[in-house]
Amino acid sequence: MKYARFSIGNTVIEVFIPPTGFSIEECFTPEIVAQFEPVPDNVEQNWIRQEDGTFVAPPEPEQPLD
Repeated sequence: MKYARFSIGNTVIEVFIPPTGFSIEECFTPEIVAQFEPVPDNVEQNWIRQEDGTFVAPPEPEQPLD
């Protein structure tokens, strides 16, 4: 299972997948575990959680005009 920590604006700031055979509780102290939430496997750092609970990739940066 994949887990994520979020910024105040619902942006994923960190993702974590426990090593095979371990739970997230075996990897961190309870204070750190409480900061993580389960997320779908495709979610990556900087993705945004929308109000309906779905996730979207961040927008592509705008290319400078020549």
